[in-house]
Amino acid sequence: MRLFRLLLPYISFVLVLGVIFYSFLNSATYRVGDGGEYYALYYAWVETLRPWMTASSFEAYEVFVNQSEILGHVSADRLASSFPSLRVGETADFNHFWLYSFLAFCVALPLYLVDVAIDAHHGFLLLHHILLAVLFSIVFRFTGWRGVLVVAIMTFFSPVLWYLNKVHTELYTYVFTLLAVVLFSQCRYLASSFCLAVASAQNPSFSLVAFVPFFYRVVWLRYKPFTWQEVFWAIGATVLVLLHPIYYFFRYGVPTPQLLAGGASLGESLNSFH
Repeated sequence: MRLFRLLLPYISFVLVLGVIFYSFLNSATYRVGDGGEYYALYYAWVETLRPWMTASSFEAYEVFVNQSEILGHVSADRLASSFPSLRVGETADFNHFWLYSFLAFCVALPLYLVDVAIDAHHGFLLLHHILLAVLFSIVFRFTGWRGVLVVAIMTFFSPVLWYLNKVHTELYTYVFTLLAVVLFSQCRYLASSFCLAVASAQNPSFSLVAFVPFFYRVVWLRYKPFTWQEVFWAIGATVLVLLHPIYYFFRYGVPTPQLLAGGASLGESLNSFH
């Protein structure tokens, strides 16, 4: 009974958020921004267990487009022709990284293993549900119900609400950067750096921010003994910060695809960098 009382807040977060996301299952929604790329990369993982698109990945994506009721879809042909510079043989990449889609695939994988049909959109909704449940649980763990109330207001009474059922990286980034702030406030600097590193996989500029708590703990507080958890977070943060640039460097010789396909350039707008 005591264990149940301890777990009750965490169970309630899962259940309440589950009801919210269940209400999204049959509601009309839109493809926003680069959502088509994330849907397609989801099927790259489902069909080939690879982070790049192939003919079978595009075919599965086209079936999803034709069968789903999501408004504003990008057709497979249009998506396939959008980034001609991001092709290697018969494979293709997009201007945005695959980690967000990979996480959606991972949370949906147990359902695939038991033959439960789930499409890309529902896979992302499941991911969003889990991310928010983790966020509320960690906030409760460190700050109690006051912190839960603050995060609830930030999530459900701000533009974040609009992104709950949209496939885009806004919610993903919101969750991991907010987790980083909470962990930093608890002096868990390397765990905070890890969360910012996760965000940096989809937005490389966050790697600069991830370096701040990493440097503070590893260099400024180096006199303090490191725990094995801190070693894990440090290694994880390093790997995740390097994941995006290393992937595209070995595929295309650039640290980010936007240098080839458009959307970014080195040495421009330095006045806005500050």
